[in-house]
Amino acid sequence: MSLSRALSGLLLACVLIGCRAPHLSNPSWITGGAAALAGSRAARTLECQFGGVLRHSEAEDRMARVGRRLASRSSSLRGSYEFRLLASEKPNAFSLPGGLVYLTQGLYAELRTDELLAAVLAHELAHIASGDSLKARCGVPAEALKRELAADALAASYLDAAGLSPITLIDLVLIIRDAQPQGWAEARARELAHRQPPRDGAAAAGAHIVIEREAGIENAVFVVRPDPLPHPGVVVLEPE
Repeated sequence: MSLSRALSGLLLACVLIGCRAPHLSNPSWITGGAAALAGSRAARTLECQFGGVLRHSEAEDRMARVGRRLASRSSSLRGSYEFRLLASEKPNAFSLPGGLVYLTQGLYAELRTDELLAAVLAHELAHIASGDSLKARCGVPAEALKRELAADALAASYLDAAGLSPITLIDLVLIIRDAQPQGWAEARARELAHRQPPRDGAAAAGAHIVIEREAGIENAVFVVRPDPLPHPGVVVLEPE
């Protein structure tokens, strides 16, 4: 398969709506410099599709600073990464081969703390490290969700290595709940909570308790308090 044909099928690993990877019969050959070239060429299409790249020095500096913190603390993230802001108001994030990570301004506006920004970047870096954008596309929703759960687990390890609470990922998936397929936010939050020991004190314990209770409450959904959370990861259940 030629590189140009591979590029024509190249899609993105996405934090909100699940994996949308390229449909390649044998994607393993795209490695190293070829992967970087594939990402660079795909970036042009992506940037046009989402309103172009915004030149926002404060946001760019913040993303670079948080991204460097994550990458410097994990041996699996050695390499060069570039973080860009897209003009689209729709909350979304993407990653491309070669270390390109994009956030839309619609999502960036939701990330009021560096911890939430780190959670997004960690998830996208996990997709890059796993080569998800070069894997065969997910055939069914369950397969797509499985890939997102794997990225969440890897992202949690990056946050932990950087001295940040992995519980922040729970806040993130609940904040973007409406942008995901039905039930995904709950499934991802539950899996993340089950993976984390209650070492973060009340925050982790609260997340465990609430998520364990979810199965016993009829017509219940996860919600995040409208005011800033007193402890990261503490969520409440309210009737739908």
